[in-house]
Amino acid sequence: MNAMHPTPASAWPAPAARNRGSVLMVALILAAVLAISLTSYLQLTTHSGKMANRSFYMDGAQNLADVGLEHALWAMNNGGNWTAANFALRSGATDQYQGTFPSASDSFPFSAGARGQVKVWVDLTNPRVPHAVALATITLADGSRIEKQSEAFMKERSYFEQGMVGDTITFKGQVTVDSWISDGDNNPSTPAVPYTTSVARDNGKVGATALIASALSGGQGDVAGSVFVGSSETGGGITLGSQGAVGDFAWINANTGVQEGHATYDFTADFPDVSNPTPPAGTTVYTLTSAATTLPRRDASGNLTDTPGSDGNYYYKVSAIDLSGNTDTMTIQGGNVILTTTNPTGTTVKATGNHSGIVVDAAASLKIYTAGDVAITGNGILNGGAAGTVATANQPINCQIYGTRSSATAGVSGTQKFDIKGNGHLSSVVYAPNGDVTISGNGAVLGSIVGQTVVMNGNAAFHFDESLADNLGSGLWKLQKWRELSTPAERATYAAALAF
Repeated sequence: MNAMHPTPASAWPAPAARNRGSVLMVALILAAVLAISLTSYLQLTTHSGKMANRSFYMDGAQNLADVGLEHALWAMNNGGNWTAANFALRSGATDQYQGTFPSASDSFPFSAGARGQVKVWVDLTNPRVPHAVALATITLADGSRIEKQSEAFMKERSYFEQGMVGDTITFKGQVTVDSWISDGDNNPSTPAVPYTTSVARDNGKVGATALIASALSGGQGDVAGSVFVGSSETGGGITLGSQGAVGDFAWINANTGVQEGHATYDFTADFPDVSNPTPPAGTTVYTLTSAATTLPRRDASGNLTDTPGSDGNYYYKVSAIDLSGNTDTMTIQGGNVILTTTNPTGTTVKATGNHSGIVVDAAASLKIYTAGDVAITGNGILNGGAAGTVATANQPINCQIYGTRSSATAGVSGTQKFDIKGNGHLSSVVYAPNGDVTISGNGAVLGSIVGQTVVMNGNAAFHFDESLADNLGSGLWKLQKWRELSTPAERATYAAALAF
């Protein structure tokens, strides 16, 4: 019988050992995959954090650049007080300023140890359109830098940008409204453009700030342009007659009601009190006993006997302008006249005689400042000469009437009353923030009117002079244009200007 020989144990591994090896390999592979995934995730998280952090500081740099531009705007809105705004006149320049904020030796603190600083360069070469450029730099804790650069152009605000404005506006009759531009090149030395139907534009503007249903009562009138009311409810605040229309020329010629896009329902406006002007130092202010005269005054040979101030204006004061006689006339001839009434109450400007009035000749101008009531109902105000027509009228900017009664005084003694009648036409600017303005007649009214309330009677036509927004400023400025300078070419343009 043959003996049996067992197979060596090493020839056939036990099943359990093989399984343990396979599991170990799978675990190692999974661990490697997990390690790679975690590493990638951590790298992604770190990168995202850096990007978010950088984005945060980029926003901060942009805000800092805008802070610099605000410093320039503040200086302009405070009488050009560049020193108070921590600007310095640029070396070798007469119309450029520069400033570093908070200062050349300090910086604004940001989070995580970052610091920020902004440089601002201001160019006043064109005083009508001041220009400012700001360069903001934020230095991070690791020493890296983030920069943002912006520029802005400023424009002077005007109280006469909206044509006719009041808390309430009322048209009684078939009043029509449109616009034109009397000074298209913004150059007062070139001839003005008179109003004619050929240059008329459908950009007339009428604004009422009161939050009441009848803030703007247009009656049967047509507004070739836009209306603005303070009501927050679409359609609220505007009342039109069955034939009234607001819109462009094509709309008002074929439709009634308000054309879409030609009404705004959240209009606000702030018209501050105005005070008498202060003449330049050394100016003679002449006292008149009667306003029925020709200004500036001349002798029998026609030679001027009055002397203007250093600003070129002739200054006069009178207790009241009383042209109540049938032939009483005040004529402004060959000069720029500023006339102030000194009586604080009563009717301080009166031209009520049958043939009385105020005549502003061509190439002359008149500004009246008065705290009392105004009644001009005779021949009215003829801005452009006694034989003037709409086509020959001086620009409205040449005849300005300012109501100087303060809001505090008006609250106690009542508003000023402005009753003005144009004999054929009235080319003027009326600013009476605490006055009730009534324009009567069937002629044309050219210019701009601001009052607490404004009423137009008859079938008058109101022609808004759009040039007033550019040529009759308030001394206050706003941003006209802003942009970020993001390309290397854009930044290079101002590299030298910001190298301080």
